Amino acid sequence: MEQLRFTQEGYVEIKGKIREKLNETVNNFIIIGYYMKQVRDNGLYRQDGYRNMAEFAMQEYRLSESTANRFMDINTMFSTDGNSPEIKEEFRNYGYSKLQEMLTMKEEDFTLVTEDTTVKQIREIKALERAEDGALEEQERKELPLVQMAAGEKADTAEESNGQQETEKESDATSQEPERTPLEEITVAFWKEQKQELADRLGAGMLTPQILAEEICPSGSRTFSSSLCMLLFHGFAQGIKHRYIKDKRPAIDALSYADFLEMSERLYAEGCMDTENGVPEDTYKPLPGQMRVEDIPEVTPEAVPEEAGVPGAAADTVAAEVGGDAEETEAPKISTAPVNPDRQTERLREELAELQVSIRRQIASKMYNTALGTTRELAGKLEQIIELEEQCRQQRD
Repeated sequence: MEQLRFTQEGYVEIKGKIREKLNETVNNFIIIGYYMKQVRDNGLYRQDGYRNMAEFAMQEYRLSESTANRFMDINTMFSTDGNSPEIKEEFRNYGYSKLQEMLTMKEEDFTLVTEDTTVKQIREIKALERAEDGALEEQERKELPLVQMAAGEKADTAEESNGQQETEKESDATSQEPERTPLEEITVAFWKEQKQELADRLGAGMLTPQILAEEICPSGSRTFSSSLCMLLFHGFAQGIKHRYIKDKRPAIDALSYADFLEMSERLYAEGCMDTENGVPEDTYKPLPGQMRVEDIPEVTPEAVPEEAGVPGAAADTVAAEVGGDAEETEAPKISTAPVNPDRQTERLREELAELQVSIRRQIASKMYNTALGTTRELAGKLEQIIELEEQCRQQRD
């Protein structure tokens, strides 16, 4: 037997052979199911004296009735035209385990599954289907005339009912919030469960559609559920699927990562993700390793001592307090107490603070290019402050 080379090329070859054999296995299940259907549908098992298909499968192949039925069901569902020894092209690389799980899945949800979708994720989709069916059944039950009549008989008097309605109207008027679409609601829920660092990068406009796809779906398949909605993330080229309820029926919409990113940035700027007054609380949180002014003690303003002497007009006040005449006083003495940094440095610090406020507003307004330019200006002023402080130290020395 040929020895495989365990290089990168050898590894790719191994993966290819595994996939080839797995595909052969799937095709074999399709073929087995097809021929078993021929035996069942034409009653051929009677030629050997078997009473039914279950006896035939057990005595001939040691297959239980449920296993034999599964073979035949897989052929019906996933073979070409529903009754052939060939698997449909779209399911060719799925594997037997996936096809087996998909047997009990709604056909309209088949579009949610790709080659990268795991069995666990398929089960999550089916769990959502069951929850959805239960909710719709409960809603339909409540809408039955007899149920509505029974609910009406339990109501209080008309006056009490009217009072409750007025209270509800007042409550609705005071607590009205912008109505969001199901996609917007699940998007907000999704971002609230992500790592803060990724949310910070979203707020700072540092994500592209390609980067977003790599960050939130590196494996090529990911699901996220909230209530009766689900987001299914695939690779960048395949995009995202949104499953939700519309007119009491499941609906599936496709969107690109560019569309998802644009909507996420808008919702972030609107203050939908644990924000206050429309400005995200953590928008300005520095990224790991990012320098802040507070990290540089040399440029951090020192507290001004209360007893420090003040030249100029303040000298008149000092003289008056000790009973002297300010006009006859000689040139004021300069205090030997610690002084503030150079006046120019203080002005630069004030400008620095103003620039920080500007950057926050620009990011909140999605003016990312402008914010980038303001950040560069801020960095320049920070360098000036450092230079001026160095000059002050040299003069003191």
